[in-house]
Amino acid sequence: MPIDLAFNRRGTKGEIGALSRQERNLKDHEFYSKLCKEQGHICKLLAIEPNADDPAYVTIAENYLSAVQTGDIKILLNKIDSLDKDGIVFKDGERQAADVILFCTGYELKPSFLDPSIQDILTFLPENRLQPLLLHKNVFHPKLPNMAFVGIYRGTYWGIIELQARWASMVFSGMVEAPSQNAMLEGISQQLVIRNQKPKPQFPQEDYKTVIEDLAHEIGVAPDLEYLKLHDYELYDKLLDAPIIPAHYRLNGFGKKPELAKQIIEDLHLMLQQRNSGFKDNVQAL
Repeated sequence: MPIDLAFNRRGTKGEIGALSRQERNLKDHEFYSKLCKEQGHICKLLAIEPNADDPAYVTIAENYLSAVQTGDIKILLNKIDSLDKDGIVFKDGERQAADVILFCTGYELKPSFLDPSIQDILTFLPENRLQPLLLHKNVFHPKLPNMAFVGIYRGTYWGIIELQARWASMVFSGMVEAPSQNAMLEGISQQLVIRNQKPKPQFPQEDYKTVIEDLAHEIGVAPDLEYLKLHDYELYDKLLDAPIIPAHYRLNGFGKKPELAKQIIEDLHLMLQQRNSGFKDNVQAL
């Protein structure tokens, strides 16, 4: 199971949602400083400041630290001034020979299949990799009532993309009402704030739990936690404690498959129990 999936548990949603962005950043840094405390012993440049209030950046890799420890990876903290035929020239004048240079700059969105007039409506800004389009919840625009976007979301969480697709198809089929004009304009205003945010966060949206729960409520497929708390406490406890997965949104509403969803949730819970100690060891090794 991907380790980052385990960070997204419904049980902490209320606590995190009540914090300001600065308080959330502090909490993230404190958490990662404890989780990854060995990094600073391996390389001082990797030490995490527990009291920082800037956005936290996270990268998960299985063999990175061991490669740093053995010297296979050398870490440099510098800024590039230029490149020449021999390699890299840094701002302080230091040179680094290089056979290959990887530019880890992410992907640039190019909706060239859309008419320029539509790109203008979307306030398309190709150089902004954080928020290249301005859409209500990354799906709808009030001036484009017959169009919806799926996957314009910076992250690798397929559950959100699945719910975006379900929402769009349910709106187009008339199963649920489209968001109001005012709601969409407000949503776009919020995305503009995100686009202009400084310093830039690693992920522009709120935390995964908030985004996916919000989409689920739009189409009426969020699990009824209050009902489950009274009538199926065992399932309720698993929904709070285990990572949030798409199966959580197949218990209720249109497209529900409760028996299959419960089986998937049970299987995940069992796997977590069986691998709990090994999982903790892997996390501490990051």
